This record gives sequence, C-alpha cells and structure tokens, in this order.
Amino acid sequence: MKSYSDAELWDAIAFVWKSAAGDDAITRGQKLSARDCAACHGESGKGNGPAGRNLPGLAAMAPRMKRGPADFADAAQMLGASDALLQGKIVRGGMGTGMPEWRTLYTDAAMEDAISFIRSFVFDCGLKEQK
Repeated sequence: MKSYSDAELWDAIAFVWKSAAGDDAITRGQKLSARDCAACHGESGKGNGPAGRNLPGLAAMAPRMKRGPADFADAAQMLGASDALLQGKIVRGGMGTGMPEWRTLYTDAAMEDAISFIRSFVFDCGLKEQK
C-alpha cells in the first residue's frame, strides 16, 4: 500500500473541495470579497487589511479578544469553522468585533459564494505553509 505525504493528501482534499465548490462560485465570491471584505481581511485573507488593523474601540470592548479580523488562511481556525458558522458571521456581523452585518446586501447564493472563496485561502496557502 502506497503511503502519501501530508502535502499530497492536502492537494487531493483541495482538488475535491474545489471541484465541489466550483470555479464559478469561487470567482463570484472573489468579487464580493474584493468589494466587501478585503479592506479588513486583506487581499490574501490573512486578516491584515488596512481598515481592519486595530479597529477603533476593539481593545476597550473586549481586551482579551484577538485584535483584528479573522485570518482566513489559518487552517486550524478555518477547518474548525462550519459553513453555518461562517454564514452566521456574514448575516449578523462580528457582534462586537467591528465587522458589519451583510445580510441586507447578500442573497443566500451570494453568501455561499463568499464562503466558497473564503475557504479557498486555506487550500491555496494555509495548509501547505503549515508543514
């Protein structure tokens, strides 16, 4: 029986995930992210966008909270987050983190596209860098 490296296994998982998500959904999600998310979460999804750094009032509201927006390339964080959790964040916002709610602007299909794109950060860079 052939043994596969971690990198080969993650490449296979990424291939299956991207096949299921679909290139069109990821492309639509990328457009939404560029318009609505990148300013805070960054173009690479690492939570380092210029508008998200040291959000005003974050330290006063929640001193123990990690500062700044979520890092979508963090495999440990993203693989533990269900689509329902991510959808909840989009619908309600970050609830005390400074992230606005997007429910009034996003259809259900748009939320699915955004989640597909958000998940692509882990498969494109997060897992391969964590060897």
